[in-house]
Amino acid sequence: MRTQYDKEIKKMKKAMYSSKCDKSIIKSWLKSYEKTLKNKDKLIISYSQAKINLRKIAEGLRQLDQVLSDRKEWSPVKDNQYVNLITMLKGLENEYYHKLLIDENDANYNTRYHSMIELACKYNDFLHNRRRKDDSVMLKSEVENLLNLTDENLTDEDLSDFEVSYFLSNKKTEDLEGLSVKEKQELVSRVYRVEFIGPIKGEIIKMYETNNEEGAEAKALEFIELVTQ
Repeated sequence: MRTQYDKEIKKMKKAMYSSKCDKSIIKSWLKSYEKTLKNKDKLIISYSQAKINLRKIAEGLRQLDQVLSDRKEWSPVKDNQYVNLITMLKGLENEYYHKLLIDENDANYNTRYHSMIELACKYNDFLHNRRRKDDSVMLKSEVENLLNLTDENLTDEDLSDFEVSYFLSNKKTEDLEGLSVKEKQELVSRVYRVEFIGPIKGEIIKMYETNNEEGAEAKALEFIELVTQ
């Protein structure tokens, strides 16, 4: 598989072979590298879209919470805003699933989301048919709880494209079951550092040190960062 960094990779491979580095490690790394690169664009699209949808959900819940904060002063404008928000949130139901984020097996989040949508629709019925029960207090509580839970799952630290692609291309996603989003991201990063970066970094350092070059570790990291952009 040809890449935009073929020249740099071939040059580094030749230099490592000349320095008697471990060929099995180099070949294994190149195989993982090509597989990761081949799948990267496709895998990143689904991951990025799920992340975007979670951010939309968080912003929608924030606005919905504000609308519900003063329910006594309801107006046609507020009513329209409310309908638009619950329509948007209902449309995103089940559209935020991803193995590295909130997946379909996360009963806690998914149940809360579905419950919130159901209550929001019931409250909309109440607004237009006063014979219905007013569940707005319960709805606001559900919105607040779901917003907090969504914010918890939108971690500040994000995975790189190569980390995402390496894990999903080479590892079993069963290892992620039962983990929080933060724990998933920590696991993905750790596996990437230990299994993908660590071995080839060691061989590149060995090559530079064999040739008595200074700054071996920095140069090794610079090469890896270049080809995994």
